[in-house]
Amino acid sequence: MEEKEKIIEEYKDQINHENYEMVQLFEQIKKDKNSIKIKYHNDKNVKAIQIFGVNFVNNIKDKCKIKYNNKEYNLTNKFYVENKNQLEKELNGILNITSMYLMFYYCSNLISLPDIYLINTRNVTNMICMFYKCSSLSSLSDISKWDNENIL
Repeated sequence: MEEKEKIIEEYKDQINHENYEMVQLFEQIKKDKNSIKIKYHNDKNVKAIQIFGVNFVNNIKDKCKIKYNNKEYNLTNKFYVENKNQLEKELNGILNITSMYLMFYYCSNLISLPDIYLINTRNVTNMICMFYKCSSLSSLSDISKWDNENIL
């Protein structure tokens, strides 16, 4: 359990029903992360795999970074891989984006997005072709709670 979660759990019991808004705030903080995990499989015959759509990267590159092996990298369309069967990356800063247009467009190596439900979609206006041609995607967390009110 992360330090933030320990603190929340410790004080949560002290909050009574009169402080319902505070309980809601604690729940939101508990869910809030700075990044989402993204998993890919690696075809051993390639040196680079596509991890995001080109247009998505061009529209959001100043807002996000990729974290891999405890280092941060600029957001890019492709990632050069080592000889590993599976890659797990973290995308930092994606929680407050406004467009998911072509986000994983043609990312055929993408296999799992376990934390995608954490993205704050309140201000997102476009999700067109977000998962187009993601032929290996086999696991997507529950996105039923996404706020899609502003999607055009």
